[in-house]
Amino acid sequence: ILGSIITAYSKDLVLTTESVKILSKSEKEPLLRVVGDHLGYWRNLNNYPAWRIKVTKASLIRFDITQSLGVDIGSSYELHIGDQKISATSKVTSSWGAFTTVNIGELNITPGIYIVKLLPIKFGQEAVMNLKSITLSGDSLEAQIIPFSAPVLRNLQLINNGQVSPLLKYDKSIWMFKAGYF
Repeated sequence: ILGSIITAYSKDLVLTTESVKILSKSEKEPLLRVVGDHLGYWRNLNNYPAWRIKVTKASLIRFDITQSLGVDIGSSYELHIGDQKISATSKVTSSWGAFTTVNIGELNITPGIYIVKLLPIKFGQEAVMNLKSITLSGDSLEAQIIPFSAPVLRNLQLINNGQVSPLLKYDKSIWMFKAGYF
């Protein structure tokens, strides 16, 4: 559901077109775009998809890419999360509509808010890939998707006459006004 926070306190968090933001390293309009249930027309190395997630428990996370590639040579790309990355090459499939899921690696991720980016590095032939999803999985994975439209508050303080006010408290990732101060 567009604009809502999707929480996965199980073994999988699936990043799809529903929560993607298409970014560009240049001023040019991106060619990469949502086509039905996947990202397609990824013919520009300056465009890339991104998702914002919150990891609440340290985990060894496995990354699986569901993709298709209807040409003869795969393109190299990197999955970035925080200061870590995994390098991979898109897998050639029998057609642009023949999606396959490929494991690209694992990373140890600590709690925090991250931008997951899939950055193209070098074209193999014609396009990077069609991308349906990125699945994050792990036995102890606790994570959620945070839409780019949702505000992220960090280090919020209410100052009153030079003093930090006791009016606000942080409880389970939600800022709340304390009762009794109205």
